[in-house]
Amino acid sequence: MSTATGCITGWTLSAPDDWVTLPASFDDVTDTLLAEATTSDDAARYLREYVRATLPALASDDPLLVALWVPDPELGAPMAVLRAVHYRNADPDVYEQMVANAETDEGGSLLGVERTDGEVDAGRLLVMERQEAWANGTVEHQLHLGVFPEGTDEAVVLVFICTALHRIDELALIARDITDTMRLRIEEEAS
Repeated sequence: MSTATGCITGWTLSAPDDWVTLPASFDDVTDTLLAEATTSDDAARYLREYVRATLPALASDDPLLVALWVPDPELGAPMAVLRAVHYRNADPDVYEQMVANAETDEGGSLLGVERTDGEVDAGRLLVMERQEAWANGTVEHQLHLGVFPEGTDEAVVLVFICTALHRIDELALIARDITDTMRLRIEEEAS
């Protein structure tokens, strides 16, 4: 963990065209936005119902960004969710323990957690992969890509959540590509 006193004051990243970025204010999620991501009324309706059903969970932790991966606009079914979260007083080892020890769905079980470390232009990269089986038999795969830049004790973590197990390898490549585009602005705190 860095002992520097800087703060993350801005950030950017880019996602492919088949990712639907939800507005910063979830009250602004419109039928028009969801219809633009799909090619049929049925697909738009499915996506709208998905967003409405998952909105409370997506908005928890006051994320910087929420996006949905909708690779097939004819179906409108999200294959993954991306949440970007800003952490203060961040430590990669503490974050690893938080992911590894997170509670599973009631009646579910943890299938595995793996950690790898790396670098991206924005800073040190911690990649955590977590799989858990839910009580209903669904398997959820989480990719946590935490960027811990020099000059600050803060981090931005991109959390990709996917239950479409046949798309996980593809999602892992996309997640890394999105993380590679991240740029962070760090400014010194005033004394």
